[in-house]
Amino acid sequence: TVSVSINAEAEGMPAGSYGDTVSFVNTTTGTGNTTRAVSLTVTGAGVLEVGPVEGLSASGPVGGPFAPSSITYTLTNSGTAALNWTAAAAQSWVSLSATSGELAAGASTTVSVSINAEAEGMPAGSYSDTITFVNSSAETISRTVELAIEEVTLSLAAAEFEGGEFVLILRGEPLRTYIIEASPDLAQWSAVATNAAGADGLLTLTDSEASLLERRFYRACEHP
Repeated sequence: TVSVSINAEAEGMPAGSYGDTVSFVNTTTGTGNTTRAVSLTVTGAGVLEVGPVEGLSASGPVGGPFAPSSITYTLTNSGTAALNWTAAAAQSWVSLSATSGELAAGASTTVSVSINAEAEGMPAGSYSDTITFVNSSAETISRTVELAIEEVTLSLAAAEFEGGEFVLILRGEPLRTYIIEASPDLAQWSAVATNAAGADGLLTLTDSEASLLERRFYRACEHP
């Protein structure tokens, strides 16, 4: 028996149709000489493209929210054959809307990369991850994810009189509860409100008694 096979050299050949002839020769008498045809069709490869080229760079206070919270990538097969792809994140605080699929030649799909709820429990600091998009032919494309979580400090956002009432707006940690105290002389303090900041970190005190007083001072601190 004689085995005829396509060897590794064919793996480097461009798309196209190829032919060869295998000849079997009786070198003793010449009787029975014959040939067999070999044909090879090399199809085009699938080529994975991922856009945009930018990564996701998000920031926000401890507990969130973080902005921008997501980015959407378009995966396109610019080759002439179908391809299979996978996508993966290394960190658990990053989520992907899809992690695998197949793209026909010329087809596209989208994958959203987002900061998930786990990041809301992470302390202040700088974090990073790498998203890898992999073509089944081992072509790999990477995109970065950067997250900056900032320490929250209580600060004054606004203060004004409205209709005879004093409105105090503070900015703190989202959903954190704060105690707001008032004093006429900076010596004696009494609590006038216990408020929780909203998802945006803002909390509002409306003091209807302020217009009746010569002066009033305010301070706030986290609820123990």
